Amino acid sequence: MSKEEYDKRRVKEWYKRNKERYAKKQLERYHKEKAEEEEMIEGIYKDIYDTIPDPINWDKYYTKKYREDDINYEGKFKFSWWASRLNWVKPSREKRYDNPIRIHNH
Repeated sequence: MSKEEYDKRRVKEWYKRNKERYAKKQLERYHKEKAEEEEMIEGIYKDIYDTIPDPINWDKYYTKKYREDDINYEGKFKFSWWASRLNWVKPSREKRYDNPIRIHNH
């Protein structure tokens, strides 16, 4: 028997003996590659077609974040008179308003 015939026969015999194991390994590799491909496609889909999140409203964000600094233990808004300009105003020297004041929204 020539060397080429021997190699062909050896490969065929090996394949017959390991046919199930070889098929199982091929199937596992196929499923692994398929899962990787689906994961890649899903990532591309999310990058392209997902909606853009709403912009952050910074006023609401910081109001919620620092609300505890602006309320007292009863949950009511507190005002630091000592830190405002109203602390230095003498009520007797200020003009008194007897009529209602109209406030315009700009």
